[in-house]
Amino acid sequence: MLPERRYSAFVGGTDEGTRDQGRVDEYLVGILVKYEREIMEILDEVDEVKVGEEVKVEQKEMLRKRWRQIKEIVRKGVDALGR
Repeated sequence: MLPERRYSAFVGGTDEGTRDQGRVDEYLVGILVKYEREIMEILDEVDEVKVGEEVKVEQKEMLRKRWRQIKEIVRKGVDALGR
């Protein structure tokens, strides 16, 4: 994503990375959007879990709740970076 010299300068503290921030934000948005799609697939899988002896209703609902929370965090990250 960034040339090695620019990355080294950033990590070393000699460059604040301001000029590359837009590219970095765009890259992160791409990663978060992919992750959001994976979360949607996971939520679909959770919906397919059968409640019975091994899985209680409360467990399934807690799992859905947690994944929805993660999805919301990811969405807020995308919104913040996408401005």
